[in-house]
Amino acid sequence: MKYEDLLKLMKTVAKADPSAATAYSYNDKNYSYSSLNEALRLELNELAGSYSLYRENQNVLFSLIEQTLDDILPKRVMEQ
Repeated sequence: MKYEDLLKLMKTVAKADPSAATAYSYNDKNYSYSSLNEALRLELNELAGSYSLYRENQNVLFSLIEQTLDDILPKRVMEQ
């Protein structure tokens, strides 16, 4: 999966409410939270499924996490 698509998926999962019985839109299709979360888990496992993969992709992983948190966290803090 391309970096931009993975970032979009991470943000979609981070914004979703796991307890809500709602379909979430991703690339113009509707998915359940559990299917989006599983897809994200599988994609991240491809980047960091072993120690050598983690070392190779750690900058990409931390960049994805940083951008997702920069988008999600301020909104959630302000909602508190």
